[in-house]
Amino acid sequence: MVMRMQTAAPGSHGEAENSAKEAQEKARKELESQPPPKMVEVQLFFSDYRNVGGIFLPHHITRAVNGEVSEEWDVTKFKVNPPLKAENFKR
Repeated sequence: MVMRMQTAAPGSHGEAENSAKEAQEKARKELESQPPPKMVEVQLFFSDYRNVGGIFLPHHITRAVNGEVSEEWDVTKFKVNPPLKAENFKR
C-alpha cells in the first residue's frame, strides 16, 4: 500500500491535483513492476466457549500465520445487546 498526502497552496488546486495524479500513476507503475507478494496462510482458532447471556462465545482466540502462533487473545468480558441511545448516532 502506498499513501501520500499533499496540500495545495491557495489558488493552485488544479496544479496539486495533476501532481497527485502523477504520483499515483508512478506508484502504480512501481507496484506493477514488483513480483507478486508471497502468499501466506492465516488461521484463527476460537476456544474456551462460555455461556454469555444465553449465547456461547469464545473467550480465547489464537491467530497463526503459516502454522506459527503470532497472537493470542483472552477475552474477559462481553456485552451482549447493550442499550443504544439515538443521540449517540446524531452528527
